[in-house]
Amino acid sequence: MLPLPLFKFRGFSPSSFSNVLFAVAFAAMLLSTVLWCQDVWHWSAVRTGLAIFPGTLLPPALAMSIGPVIHRFGSSVVAFAGCVVFGAGIAWWLVRLSPDAGYAGGMLPACSSPASASA
Repeated sequence: MLPLPLFKFRGFSPSSFSNVLFAVAFAAMLLSTVLWCQDVWHWSAVRTGLAIFPGTLLPPALAMSIGPVIHRFGSSVVAFAGCVVFGAGIAWWLVRLSPDAGYAGGMLPACSSPASASA
C-alpha cells in the first residue's frame, strides 16, 4: 500500500518498478535453486539450505563496503552493475549447471575449472 502522490515524483515509479522486477527475478532464482538441488540432485532440505547459505554472506559484506563506490558513481550505476552481475550469474548457471555438474563447478561460480565440476 503506497500513497498515490508518491508516484508524482519523477524517479519513484521507475525505481519502484525496477525493485519489483528484481525481487521477482531473485525469488524465481531462489526457488529454482531449491528445486534444482532437491529434485535434480535429490538433496535433503538441510543440505540444500547449506548449499544456498554461502550466497547470504555476500550482501552484508558488500553493504558495509560499498558506500564509497556509491558516493563516487551514484546509486543508479551501482544498482545497474548489481543487476548485470546477477544476470551473469544466471547465465553462468544456464551454461554450466547440469544434472552431472557438481556443486563447486556448477553452482558456485568461483570454482569454474572443468576439473572441479565433479566435486
